[in-house]
Amino acid sequence: MGRFLTSSQRAYLKLIGFFFAMALLARTAFFCGFYADGSSAKIASLLKAFYLGLKFDLRVSIMIAFPVAVFSLAARRKFLSWRGWPKLSSIFYTLVSVLILGVYGADWGYYSYLRTRLSASVIELILEDPLVSLRMVWESYPVVTGALLLTVASFFIYRFLKRVIFNYDMGLRPAPRKLSLALIILLSLAGLYGKLAYYPLRWSEAFFANDRFVASLGLNPIHYFFDTYKNRQKGHDLALVKKYYPAVARHLGVMDLDEKNLNFKRVQPPTPLGDFAKKPNVIVFVMESLTAHRMEVFGNPTGATPFMDETAKKGMLFTNFYTPSESTARGIFALITSVPDVNRAGSSSRNPLIVEQNTAFNAFAGYEKYFFIGGSANWGNIRGILKNNIEGLRLFEEGMYDSPRVDVWGLSDYHLFSEAFEILSKAKSPFIAVIQSSGFHRPYTIPEDRGEFEVVSDPKIDIKKWGWSSLEEYNSMRFTDYAFGEFMKRFQKSPFSQNTLTALLGDHGLRDSGSNNLTPTQIKFATERFHVPLIFHWPSYLGPRLNKTVASQVDVLPTLAAMTGHPFFNTGMGRNLFDKELMEKSPYTMSYVYYKNPHQIFLFGRDHFVTGTPEKVDSLFDLRAKTAPQNSKDSNGALFEEMEHLTNGLYQSSQYLLYHNRRE
Repeated sequence: MGRFLTSSQRAYLKLIGFFFAMALLARTAFFCGFYADGSSAKIASLLKAFYLGLKFDLRVSIMIAFPVAVFSLAARRKFLSWRGWPKLSSIFYTLVSVLILGVYGADWGYYSYLRTRLSASVIELILEDPLVSLRMVWESYPVVTGALLLTVASFFIYRFLKRVIFNYDMGLRPAPRKLSLALIILLSLAGLYGKLAYYPLRWSEAFFANDRFVASLGLNPIHYFFDTYKNRQKGHDLALVKKYYPAVARHLGVMDLDEKNLNFKRVQPPTPLGDFAKKPNVIVFVMESLTAHRMEVFGNPTGATPFMDETAKKGMLFTNFYTPSESTARGIFALITSVPDVNRAGSSSRNPLIVEQNTAFNAFAGYEKYFFIGGSANWGNIRGILKNNIEGLRLFEEGMYDSPRVDVWGLSDYHLFSEAFEILSKAKSPFIAVIQSSGFHRPYTIPEDRGEFEVVSDPKIDIKKWGWSSLEEYNSMRFTDYAFGEFMKRFQKSPFSQNTLTALLGDHGLRDSGSNNLTPTQIKFATERFHVPLIFHWPSYLGPRLNKTVASQVDVLPTLAAMTGHPFFNTGMGRNLFDKELMEKSPYTMSYVYYKNPHQIFLFGRDHFVTGTPEKVDSLFDLRAKTAPQNSKDSNGALFEEMEHLTNGLYQSSQYLLYHNRRE
């Protein structure tokens, strides 16, 4: 081995082994010290969490040792042969080791006090009141004893590093350098990537078991600190949340008003539309970028969505349905948690600090629970939101299907829907399932194996006048619609179709520069970014009708729970769309533009919307006006004041509930 590896390469590998062993000891101590927290967890879950944790440990160890590898390549051989190099390296990594041991110790104390791993949010706690924070640490933890132990440890660590790792000439051996270097780079990259899949190992994989201790066991405190760094600031202003609380509580139907403790909890009783004793199945189709104005039922004559239009005509179509954002990851978060994703630093599914959320999915007691995605659930880190919060969820993703992956988004919608149907048709008990499409997305891949679908090369109508940017985009939506239609054809012939409620909605809309079925106001403010269809199809109990209730993605799961007879302990922003009194009393919903600076917010009503920034909402417009947009906040002052007040309230409350929507 000595002839094959250079001195610096041996030092690099030994250093990785040293820090990995340190992490392994810390992980073992954590498991033994807090095992009582996970005594109810399954052995298989604990073993999987420990295994995932080791992969995070290895990644961190490689990154800590990385400076040795980089420096040995960049520095001159004469400098690497310098006799002081081993001593300097040993001193540096002794300091690094002491810092890491300090982090492990702080993590231990943090978990023992709060039952959560150390995160970057501790920075904000310290900065908020440094003296109080330091005093709390001094009075709560053995600071002196810990400092003495670290001092003693530093002596032994230094001697170990100098004698075992940096104990030889760091000059390079030229003969074996290229082959050994290539192997080390390959192994290092494999350790950093962490798995054989399209997406690398991510923090959300630790949250797979719906168990706090299991998730904590799977994390590495150093890795987790950096995972949470950009989300360390919570964002909400507590004083403003309390200021607007009465208006928001009335909007949500909170009965037990408590402004001091900010109570948003309310029991949502069922309002069943059918025989809920039969435990109807529920299938939710989340369609990629299904903008309302692209459909015939909203006045678009291009015929891109005939099967979805047919479903809308046979079922209940909500014509005033909006998404809280224009991002797929944010849309999935809002759907599952019933909280608008107003996280500033990125989608909330990417924020480890708010991975624990309440969801109406769990109201379906005794149901099998499914989520189907054609790609990887590591995309957007949605795995954590799904697996950590939905009890008993069966998550299907790429690598678990027989059909091939066609592009970056995984399976085509045609194959995804077909695979999902086969799995659901074998369910032995009532089920609720979400099927998330992704095919209507660049690069607009249409596979060779596509059933009887035919690509249109010469449309009979000018599609660009009706919102389509290209023929590829148009055909891609047609293919997604065809995939949905093939599912519904098979579904309607199946024995479980009569006892199944299907819901279809867009994950978000798309900006449009001038489709003929949009008003000047809709075009100027790009409101179609948020306007998508919501369709309930349940022939046994729902006849064809248009529903003009103003609704949002956050309302979907609470409504499905209510209409199928399942009570729900609601702590989010979602409402039951069939609670007529509540919905008519406050017919509004909020949308949020996360990528503008400052951020932009909207509040949509039946015919009007207000818009502005979180600092100032300053405009009121008629959504349906056929003329150029006119700000009517002065001429319609009472309506503007009501909507402006609620806009601020919903935004501030949503910021707050991202961190306070935990399941009981």
